[in-house]
Amino acid sequence: MTNDAKVSMYSRKAGYHFGWDWGPRFVTSGIWRPVSISTWNTIVIDDLFIKQLSIVANDAKIQAQLSIRSKVEGVKTLKIFIDGSSIPLVSKEVLVQKGNNHIQVTFDMKNIELWWPNGMGNHKMYKFKTVLSDKGSELAVREAQRGIRTIEVVQESGQKGQSFAFKVNGKMVFMKGANYIPQDNFIPRIKRTQYEHVIQTAVESNMNMLRVWGGGFYENDLFYDLCDENGILIWHDFMFAFSLYPPTEKFKQSIYQEAKENIIRLRNHPSIAMWCGNNEITQFMNQDYWGFKSKWRTPEDSLETVATYDHIFHEILPAAMKAYDDEKFYWSSSPNTTNYSHDFPTQHLAGDLHFWGVCGMVRSSSRVLMII
Repeated sequence: MTNDAKVSMYSRKAGYHFGWDWGPRFVTSGIWRPVSISTWNTIVIDDLFIKQLSIVANDAKIQAQLSIRSKVEGVKTLKIFIDGSSIPLVSKEVLVQKGNNHIQVTFDMKNIELWWPNGMGNHKMYKFKTVLSDKGSELAVREAQRGIRTIEVVQESGQKGQSFAFKVNGKMVFMKGANYIPQDNFIPRIKRTQYEHVIQTAVESNMNMLRVWGGGFYENDLFYDLCDENGILIWHDFMFAFSLYPPTEKFKQSIYQEAKENIIRLRNHPSIAMWCGNNEITQFMNQDYWGFKSKWRTPEDSLETVATYDHIFHEILPAAMKAYDDEKFYWSSSPNTTNYSHDFPTQHLAGDLHFWGVCGMVRSSSRVLMII
């Protein structure tokens, strides 16, 4: 088990494959998602980010951010179409250089229909199509969907503590939901109908949020599309859970790249409400599960462990968020009392709480009612 534990920390695969309290141990390996090769001739739009700059009443200021690679340079025509219209909302000339380009186009959308969580209204998704052309000849096309909405995490001090609540489109929302864990130990067996069933039962249960738990994996596009279409918000953990991670620079560099790729892939989804650094690692460090602190050989070991934690969850992941999706709220660990801290997260008067008091710490069920 000692060697296995070391492997699980270094291996960027789903933590639950190594066993968890709710499931068996099956350490699978191999390619489990489609592999493809994409080709292009002279120019390609690699990514289209529909970024919200502001929303006032029913009017929105939007910025389309395009990542473009080109073998040629020159002035091209960029057009942006919405919801299948043949008339472009935007048409302008842009200068494209050889190599990598990052082009931003800002425009207004009037009388928009907002995207709302389940039970609060419709879940309108706008379809954006960007076309690059040269003298009327189409060179590259990229499409993306985006629901327009605002969301913020409200943390206000009061007489008894500090709130931790969500406000969507200017309205406070009581979140009702569940932790979402992987549906199977053998991921390729999960079918579309299973995803549809999970999201539909969440809707029928009057849920409006699911937490994608950090011991699983970054889900496929279908999962997030279904959440968008059904008004299910997502509290999204990065894939780190209940463990300590290696201090090597190579490992930490790979974490930044992993975060970057998934932030970019998911940032157009209105269902993504926030990102969280990890599951229960702050709590794990404070409570000294399995006596791991006793295994530190020197005081320097403990300092390195804490420094590595801070570097990953207080620096690397927030930096990736700031660079690629600064719209979203980042919470360094769950549970946590205050962001970017090492506080023992059992204080129910601030932050979020995983209450294991009844099932894990043998306390009376009346304690739950008191905390609620």
